[in-house]
Amino acid sequence: MTPAPGAPARASWRARSSHPAPVIALAVLLLGLTVLFGAQLMQERQRELQRASRALQNLASVVTEHARQSIETVDAELRVLGDDLAALPPGSEGQRQAQSLLAKVLDTTPMLVEVYRVDATGRVVAASAPLPRDTPLLETSPAFRHHATIPTSDPFLSEPGSGVVGRAVGRQVMRLSRRLSSPSGQFLGMVVADVSVTQMRAICATVELGVSGVVTLFRGDGLVLVREPAADRPGGSIANVDFFAREIRDRHAGVFDLPSPLDGVVRLSAFEWDDRRRVFVTVGLSRDEVLADWNRRATIGMSAAVLLLTLLAVVMWHRVQSVRDDERTARDAAIRFRRLAAASTDINRAVSVEAVLDHVTRAAREIVPAHQARTLLLGVAGSGAAAQSVSLSDRHAAYRTPMPGDSGISRLVCERNAALRLTEAELAAHPAADPPGGEHQSRHWPPMRGCLAVPLVARDGSNLGVIELSERIEGEFSDEDEAILEQLARLASSSIEARYLGDATVEALSAAQLARAETERRQQELQQVFSTTSDAFYTVDRDWLLTFINRQAERVLDVEASAVLGRNLWALFPKIVGSIVETEYRRAVSEQVPREFRFFSERLQRWLDVRAFPIEQGLSVYFRDVTEQITLDAQVQQAQKMDAVGQLTGGVAHDFNNLLTIILGSADTLVDELRGDPSLRELAEMTRTAAEKAAQLTQRLLAFSRRQPLAPRVVDVADLVGRLDPLMRRTLGEHIEVHISRGADLWKAIVDPSQLETAILNLAINARDAMPGGGRLTIETTNATLDDSSIEAVADAVPGDYVVVTVSDTGTGMNPEVAAKAFEPFFTTKDVGRGSGLGLSMVYGFARQSGGHVRLSTEPGEGTTFTLYLPRADADQPDALTVDAVEEAPRGTELILVVEDQELVRRHTQDALRQLGYSVKAFESGPDAM
Repeated sequence: MTPAPGAPARASWRARSSHPAPVIALAVLLLGLTVLFGAQLMQERQRELQRASRALQNLASVVTEHARQSIETVDAELRVLGDDLAALPPGSEGQRQAQSLLAKVLDTTPMLVEVYRVDATGRVVAASAPLPRDTPLLETSPAFRHHATIPTSDPFLSEPGSGVVGRAVGRQVMRLSRRLSSPSGQFLGMVVADVSVTQMRAICATVELGVSGVVTLFRGDGLVLVREPAADRPGGSIANVDFFAREIRDRHAGVFDLPSPLDGVVRLSAFEWDDRRRVFVTVGLSRDEVLADWNRRATIGMSAAVLLLTLLAVVMWHRVQSVRDDERTARDAAIRFRRLAAASTDINRAVSVEAVLDHVTRAAREIVPAHQARTLLLGVAGSGAAAQSVSLSDRHAAYRTPMPGDSGISRLVCERNAALRLTEAELAAHPAADPPGGEHQSRHWPPMRGCLAVPLVARDGSNLGVIELSERIEGEFSDEDEAILEQLARLASSSIEARYLGDATVEALSAAQLARAETERRQQELQQVFSTTSDAFYTVDRDWLLTFINRQAERVLDVEASAVLGRNLWALFPKIVGSIVETEYRRAVSEQVPREFRFFSERLQRWLDVRAFPIEQGLSVYFRDVTEQITLDAQVQQAQKMDAVGQLTGGVAHDFNNLLTIILGSADTLVDELRGDPSLRELAEMTRTAAEKAAQLTQRLLAFSRRQPLAPRVVDVADLVGRLDPLMRRTLGEHIEVHISRGADLWKAIVDPSQLETAILNLAINARDAMPGGGRLTIETTNATLDDSSIEAVADAVPGDYVVVTVSDTGTGMNPEVAAKAFEPFFTTKDVGRGSGLGLSMVYGFARQSGGHVRLSTEPGEGTTFTLYLPRADADQPDALTVDAVEEAPRGTELILVVEDQELVRRHTQDALRQLGYSVKAFESGPDAM
C-alpha cells in the first residue's frame, strides 16, 4: 500500500520523540534553572538581612535618641532642683518650699512618678507629697553608696525596682539620682527621681517589631533598665556575656546575629550608645520574622520548582510509556508547562492582591485556551465578591461588564469547594446556570458554552475564591485542563493566603487599618492637648463610658488608662453612686450647665475639687487634689483659734488674778486681825480658802495662755515619773493597770518639775475617765530628735532634741470632732460637775510655754495617746538658782514708789507695805509718778 501523504514524516517524528535525549536535555535544563533559582534565593536572603540590619540600626538610633532626651530631661531637672534645695532655709518653711519644688517638678515632667531628697544619713527627708511618720532609709542602696563614696557630679542610674517613697510605692520605677554637696564638697545626700518604667517602655513600644521583637535599654555596664515587651523575670545583666565585651562595649554602634543571653531567642539585633556612653539600646528582631517574607517566597518558589520537577517526571514517564502521543499533545504540554512556570514567577513578584488576580486570570486563559476567564476572591466569611479579575478574548471584547460575583457556578464551586466541569449541553441544563440568563445576559455578559471552575483553597480547607473558565476555544474542557488549572489554583491560593489574607478580605483589612489609624491619630492629638494641663481630666460619653483620661487623672485616681477606658464610670467607682458626684454629673448632662463642687473620696482618702462641663458627646470633667490645701487651712484656722482663745483667756485670768490678789490679801489681814474673835476669824479663813481655790483655777487659765510663772530647772523625767507611780496608782484605782516604760540613756529636760507632775496627773486622770470599765495606762519616756522631715507631724514644732513623755490608754477614744476641740479651755465631754474642762488646756499651755509641744492621737474605740515633747537640757546646764529661805519678812523705813493702774490692787499693795514699816507713795500711771 502507498503510504498516505505525511505518514513518513509522522513516523519519523515519533521515532525521534521516543529517544530520551530531548527529555534528558530538558531535565538538565530544569535542574540548572532550579540551581540558578536557588542561588537567586540565597542572594535575596542576604539582601533581606542587609535591609533588616539597616532598618534595625535606624530604629536603634531613634530609640537611643528618645532615651537620651528623656534621661537628660530628668537629669536637668535634678541638677536645677539640687541647687534650689541647697538654697532653701532650714526649718518648717524650708520643708514646705522643698515639697513645693518637688511637686512642681513632678507635675511638669509626666514620666516621673516621685521626686524626693535623701539626707547624708540615707533618710528620705522631703518628697512631692507629705511623708509618713516612718520614712524609709536608703543608706544601703547602690545609688547612696555611689554618691557617698564617689565625689562626682555625674548622675547615677539604679536598677529598676518597686518604688518605696510617696506615689512610687508599689510601682515599677527606674531611679535617676544626683549627689548633693556643700560648697566645700561635703556629702549632703542626694536628690532622686523615680522614672516610670511604664513610660520608658512606652518609648520602646513605639517601635513595631513583630511577635518576638525586643527593644532593651541597658545601663553602660550591661544592666537591663527597660525591656519591651517586659520579660517574665525583670532585670538581668549582660556584663559577663562574651559578646558584650567583644561586640558592644568598645563600639559606638553595630549589628550582631546571636542568641539573646536573656531569653535564648536568636535575633538579628542592632545596638547604639548615647553620646555620653551612659546607656545603650538594642533593637532585636527574630531571624525567622526577618526572613518571613523570604521564607514565603522561597516556599512558593520551591513548591513551584518541586511542581515543575514533578511535572517533568510525569512528562518523562508519559514519554516513556506513550510513544504514540502526537506532536500537538507534546507541544501543548510544553506550552502549558512554560506558562505555568512563568505564572508562578509573576505571582511571586506581584506587589498587590489585584496584580496576583490579574496574573492568575491571564495565565488561566493561556494555559487552557478559553474565550473568558475570571478569578474571584471572596469577601469576609464568603459573603460576596471582594475582588475579581476578568480576561476576555477578542471575540468577547464587546462584553465589558464583568460577570456578577455571586453567579450560580461560582456559588456552587465555593459551596462544594471542589472543581466543576460542564459541557455546553450540561451547562444549558444545569440549575446553577440560571442567573442572570435571558435577553439581559446576551446584552451585558458573554455566553457560557461549557465551563471549567476550580476553587482557591486555603491550607485549613476553607474557600478563598474560584478560577472560572467558559467557552473553550477548541472543543470541550478536558481532564488535563482541569488538572493543570488546579495546579495554578494551588499556586494562587498559597500566594494569596501567605501574603495578603487573614480573617478578612484585603479591602476589609485596609478599611479597618485606616479607621484604626485615624482613631489612634485623634487619640494622640487629644492626649497631647490634655497631657499638658496641670488638672486631672477625663471624658465620658452619654452611656457613661470612659472615653479619655490624661496622665494626671491616672495619677490622682491611681488607675491606668488601659484598664479603665471603655468601661462604665459607675461600675468602675461604685462608691460614688448616689453621692454628690452622681447628682452633679447627671444634672450637668440633663440641664446642659457646668457644675462645680468639692467632695471627699473614701477610696482615695482625698478631697477633690471637681468641674464638670457638658459636651456634645457626653461630659468632660476636670478635677484637682486639694487635700493638702484643706489640711493646711484647717491647721492655720486651728492655730489662729487657739491663739485667739489664749489671748482672751489670758486677759480674763489676768483681771481675775488682780481681784483675787486683793481678796487674798484682805483675807490674810482679817485672819491676823481677828485672832480674838474665833467666829469671825473662821469666816475670814473660809474666804481665804475659797480665794486660793479660785487662784488655782486662774493658774490653769494662765497656763493655757502661756502666762503662768514657771521655775524651769534640769529634771530627770524618768525619775519624776517613777516618783509619781504610787500616787497615780492610788488616784486611778485598782481597775486601771499602770505600766511605766523608761527609755535607755534618757536625756534630762529643762522644765518646771511641779508643772510637769501636774500635767502628767491631768493626763492620767483624763485616761481613767476614758476607761470606766478598767483598762491599761502606759507611760513611756524616750528620746527624740525632730528634723525638717518629721516636724510636720507635730504642729508648730521646731527641729531639735526632746525628751518625750507618752501617756496612752485603752479607753473609748475620741472622734475627729471631739479631738479637734480637746485642748480648748472649758471644753469637756464629761457630765456636769465632773470636770472643769481646763485639764488638757493646762497641759497644752504648759508644753508650749516650756518650749515644747504636745500631740494627740486617737481613734474611736482604739484608745488615746498624748505625747509631750519637752526641750532637752544641755549637758553643762546648771540647775535653777536657789535662794535661802527667809523665815520672817524684812521690815524697813525706806520710801517705796508704787505704780498700779488698778485702784483696788494699788490700795492693797500700799497698805501691805505700810504694815511692814515702809513709807509709800502710790500713783495710777507712769507720768504721774514722774
